[in-house]
Amino acid sequence: MGLLLVASCGKKGEAKSQIKDFTKEYMNAPGEYRWSIDKIDSTKYVSEEKIMKMREAGGPAGVYKSGIKYAEGNVPKTLVYVQTTFTHESDSTKNHTETFYFDTEMNRIVAFK
Repeated sequence: MGLLLVASCGKKGEAKSQIKDFTKEYMNAPGEYRWSIDKIDSTKYVSEEKIMKMREAGGPAGVYKSGIKYAEGNVPKTLVYVQTTFTHESDSTKNHTETFYFDTEMNRIVAFK
């Protein structure tokens, strides 16, 4: 049980770090964001077609810059998804939620919505 808890905490920390780096590079509003990880799980039910549509959409309109570049590689059949909540320092009363999809090793963000 302890090993599972340590692995879970490690995944949360790694996910949070990658999400912070990704959003720092691609979000339009400069400044600090407060992030929390709400859930980490895996799924086989997100097709490559859905991933491509998420990539094309690029997140909520106006929130992210255009031209987001994802790490190269095939879309894995099993994805790890991370549900997050975040607030911007300028408006800590407004929560935003997003889901980021990672490869199974959690080495790269594959898509988000």
